[in-house]
Amino acid sequence: MKKTFFILLLTVILFPLWGADKDEKKTVLVLGFSSPVMDEIEERFMREEVLRGLARRKAAFVSVMATEALIRSRQNFRAGSVTAAEMNKMARAAGATLVIAGNVICSNCTKKSITGIDPRCIYRCTIVVYFSESENSVSFSLERKGEKDRYRFLRAFSREIVAALAAKKML
Repeated sequence: MKKTFFILLLTVILFPLWGADKDEKKTVLVLGFSSPVMDEIEERFMREEVLRGLARRKAAFVSVMATEALIRSRQNFRAGSVTAAEMNKMARAAGATLVIAGNVICSNCTKKSITGIDPRCIYRCTIVVYFSESENSVSFSLERKGEKDRYRFLRAFSREIVAALAAKKML
């Protein structure tokens, strides 16, 4: 009986210390990726693929429905041109510690008329990561050659984005 009581007492005393050395999980708000070469469905697909990648890495993120509500509450919202002030407001509204937004362009095509994913083009995604706690942002770019299957391309590009965020220890 004394042994059980002692173990229970130790458990109650030490419980708050368990996990004290672990980093607090960051909650990520993925606003999406705007692009002149992608339509709204492809932009949404890419955003949701990034969310799937975050889920595979066990990262906490704002739900799709909550993100959609935030985006729909803003008039003429474009993820690629969102300002730091807007990111700050949206992070606070969603309870997020990180906000991710980006812009995808064809970096080697001279024709402005190219729409959709073209296997001849190289696409550059500029990602902006906003840290709501420090109110700072960091941006970086990734490049990938286009593919015939646009959804395969978007899925692979999304995986690269999540891998880059993890490699930079942002998650």
